[in-house]
Amino acid sequence: TEELTQLNNNFNQQVGDMDFEKLEKMYYQEEEVDLQYLQDLISQVDKELVPLADDIGREAESITVENEDIKEAHNIILEDVKVKQDFTRQISSFLNGYMLSLEANDQLVSLSQSFITHQEERSKIIESAKTDEEISEMNNLIEVLNANSEELEEHSTTFHSEKSIEEKERYV
Repeated sequence: TEELTQLNNNFNQQVGDMDFEKLEKMYYQEEEVDLQYLQDLISQVDKELVPLADDIGREAESITVENEDIKEAHNIILEDVKVKQDFTRQISSFLNGYMLSLEANDQLVSLSQSFITHQEERSKIIESAKTDEEISEMNNLIEVLNANSEELEEHSTTFHSEKSIEEKERYV
């Protein structure tokens, strides 16, 4: 139908206008991360592309075909629509997962910087322990800090492993 053709052309135009090359360069750290660009791309995919792919699906499914020769062409169109819907969902999931990973990395960097900033102060406090009770308290505190550091390293390693975007989204 004319409506399906228009929706499909609109979809193809929007995908063609998206700068996925920039995204790829950012992802592979060949280019600095542009958070505004990424946020705009997420918004465009989630608010425009995903609904457009769903509209295409509804329009294609609403077409009634009775001629056997045309049914085969209709089935091919339905498969094409499914590919568009899968693509939009996967790119949305990837973009959101990528944004979450950037935010998690920023948090890790902040925590690391905070740890380094306060390390000298902690060292002075630990060295100032004089009584057995203070020394015991400091040793307990050091054990907790070490356990937390190990847990943080484990989470970081797990997050940056070869898990899927969906698993990373659930993890965060």
